[in-house]
Amino acid sequence: DAQTGILSGYRLWGDRKTNEKGQIVYYVPQNIKIEYVFAMQDGFGADYKAYVLPRGFAGDKKARPPELPDHPIPLILDGARPVKVQIQESDGSPLAAVKVYPWILRKADQPQRLNLSYLARLVRQTTDETGTVDFAWIPHWQ
Repeated sequence: DAQTGILSGYRLWGDRKTNEKGQIVYYVPQNIKIEYVFAMQDGFGADYKAYVLPRGFAGDKKARPPELPDHPIPLILDGARPVKVQIQESDGSPLAAVKVYPWILRKADQPQRLNLSYLARLVRQTTDETGTVDFAWIPHWQ
């Protein structure tokens, strides 16, 4: 049951969980240019593919982003490195009920980073009474 999604134009166009075989199908209007696909699951990690130009190439008229394939896109959740965050007041007392989320994932083989701000409602967590959250899906390659 991995959480998946697709991004286009700084908008989350779909988010659903995979089936028992680890698969998901999205039906998207033809005029929507898919820029990112992603998957994440607590304890298993995360993966994404970016179909955008590398940073700094937007002005290059000859540059082309990677093409979205016409076949299933494999996303591999090959391990997590959980990150625990604690939010405190300046006096050291914990801050409960604070909403937090990681900001960026960067994968070496992808042309761009995945900005998690566009996925905030999926990745946001609220601190507990100790001011702590545990992001159990952070990928080992991060």
